[in-house]
Amino acid sequence: TSASRLSTQSSSALTSFSNSLEVDLTQHKTQIAQINDFIQHAFTHLCALYSYEDEEGQDMSYDELESIIMKLIYEKARLLASPINTDTLINEKLFKFGFVTPEHLELKPELICASDLQLIQTQLLRVSALKSPKEKLNCIVNVCKLVSGVVKHNGYAGDEGPGADDFLPALIYVVLKIKPQNQPSSLRFIRYAQQGV
Repeated sequence: TSASRLSTQSSSALTSFSNSLEVDLTQHKTQIAQINDFIQHAFTHLCALYSYEDEEGQDMSYDELESIIMKLIYEKARLLASPINTDTLINEKLFKFGFVTPEHLELKPELICASDLQLIQTQLLRVSALKSPKEKLNCIVNVCKLVSGVVKHNGYAGDEGPGADDFLPALIYVVLKIKPQNQPSSLRFIRYAQQGV
């Protein structure tokens, strides 16, 4: 794709940017803005080199370019997005609430079976391993779709599908059972990378 070709052609510029990026937690918002500016500048350069027939193609190229750059600078960007480490605190709380049963959340005990939980776990545990904000966000959306699908499939929701009162307790239960690590930093990484704030 055009984004891949550009990243190959501009590998020295990407490496130079990565090397010049110093992690300074006192300036993390400014540095995150610099990352977003670099991505936007690279995308502007990409648009000047390649013409796109439609907005969808342009959006796909932007997402791919962002993914390439964020994978290259992931460790630095992750540290900048997480100046205050709440991961340890949340990880501990997930283990403290491990006793929670479906009944505690007013769920039917048979709502989420072991095979459903395994499928959801596979997706949820991928979030921390992914390095692109878009990929992380898509993975979280997939987890929500899986939970919603389980709730709907097991007849827990009404004719219109699961509402918040059906979905949220099921999502909470799944997270408490799976105990995914380092989710707060993943969420902050997505927020900072997407919004540049």
